Amino acid sequence: MSNKLSNIERIASLLIISIAALLILFNLISDDKTFPTLPKDEEKPVKLIEVTVEGAVRNPGIYQVRHGTQVSEVLKKAMPKDFANLKRIKLDSKITRRRKIVIYACEAGKLRK
Repeated sequence: MSNKLSNIERIASLLIISIAALLILFNLISDDKTFPTLPKDEEKPVKLIEVTVEGAVRNPGIYQVRHGTQVSEVLKKAMPKDFANLKRIKLDSKITRRRKIVIYACEAGKLRK
């Protein structure tokens, strides 16, 4: 028997050493203390937009909502009265900037504020 390793034994030993080195490297990388983590979405500050609702609603006032909130969601909070005319309001539009929503009342064929 010779003291020299065959080619297959050399490849096997290199493979084992490589796997061990990769495992050690992966363990170092996955350690939370060595690399900073990115902030989660919920930690980002949320931009709120002021929406003023007036007119034929039970709860008129200024509402702060998230960018992209639908007008219908704001009106659910403001609670339109039974005689409110919502035909002129685009309920599915999204709030993207500060705005004022006036809900008019419908009475005997007339519109009034």
